[in-house]
Amino acid sequence: MLKFCKNFLWILMASLTFFSCSLSKDNRALRTSVNGSWQLTNIRYEGNQGRFESLLFNDEKDACFIGSEWFFRANNSNGSYTITKADCQTGQRFFIWSLVEGFGNGYALQIKPTDNRRNTTMNNAGYRLDVSNLNGGQMVLRSQLQVDGQPITLVYEFQKLTF
Repeated sequence: MLKFCKNFLWILMASLTFFSCSLSKDNRALRTSVNGSWQLTNIRYEGNQGRFESLLFNDEKDACFIGSEWFFRANNSNGSYTITKADCQTGQRFFIWSLVEGFGNGYALQIKPTDNRRNTTMNNAGYRLDVSNLNGGQMVLRSQLQVDGQPITLVYEFQKLTF
């Protein structure tokens, strides 16, 4: 009986450890929805009047990102985006991504830039974008900015690519 109790407790502890480290059901479903290829179709600003321009992800101006193609691989959290506009620095950039729960009213997409060998390029720092809409073919992400002390929301609109 003592051996049974020890084995039972060991199995119980191993199960608790496994399930506490695994993703929630909602997080897994969202990761599956994000998985694949997307095109960034629009970037807009909300919450203030005027014409704005931003340097996104410490990389290029916002206009350079319109039409960029993004790829998210759910099984290993790697991704990339490719800028194709001729008057911008074109090419593929790499990142590691994750979905984080509990910030605001839902989930946030975290992106950490990497080199082509998947080594972080910003001392493991990155960017967090709130997921405001994610369905089969559309993804809308938002980030909060300050311009002259006033809050502005940067909105990224993506369309899923099908091949």
